Order: sequence, then structure tokens, then C-alpha cells
Amino acid sequence: MRTIGKIGENLAKAFLENQGYQVWEQNYRFERGEIDIIAWDPEEQCIVFCEVKTFQKPSFQQGYERISPQQRRQIEKVARFFLFERDLVSVPARFDLIEVILELQQINHYKAIW
Repeated sequence: MRTIGKIGENLAKAFLENQGYQVWEQNYRFERGEIDIIAWDPEEQCIVFCEVKTFQKPSFQQGYERISPQQRRQIEKVARFFLFERDLVSVPARFDLIEVILELQQINHYKAIW
């Protein structure tokens, strides 16, 4: 059975592709960390590391409030490895959040969240 998180990641991927992004990786792993989506933003000419937060129903808490400092550090570590591994260290990059609310069929994209 597919989890809510996986459904949200697939919806986020389709959303980014519809916005013109080129999705390079989904569920990219390094050591104990993972980045949900890694994409190229052709408009801003940068690599985008996306964290996807999926909710069944609307919440009073924003998705970015659910990314702990420890999780941010882990995502940054995985992003550094990705950039090093692909020889892309000098390419601009940013960290985004995509919030998927299934009940509302709503996707919110927050750019450069940190």
C-alpha cells in the first residue's frame, strides 16, 4: 500500500514538472539522509533541493514548521554530497518546501525556505 508521503512526493514531482522544472532525482539518499526531490529550475538557473510535507487535512501548523534544525542539517549534508558527487559545487542551489494537502487537493510551493 502506498503511503501518504509517497503520494505527496509524486504529486509534488508532477507539480514541479508542470511548472517547467526538470526533476533529476526522487528520494536521493546518502548515508542516513534523504532529499525528497532534486530538480533544476530553468527560470532561476539553479538546483532545487525540495522537502515534501504531505498532510491528509489542513493543519494550523505550516509545513516549514515541521522541519527541525536537525532535519535541515541532514538535508544540507545530503545536498553537499550530491553537489560534490556530480561536480556541481559551483552551481547555485536553494532549498524549497512543497506542502501537499490531500483533502483540499492543494499544493503550496515555498521557495528558498532556508
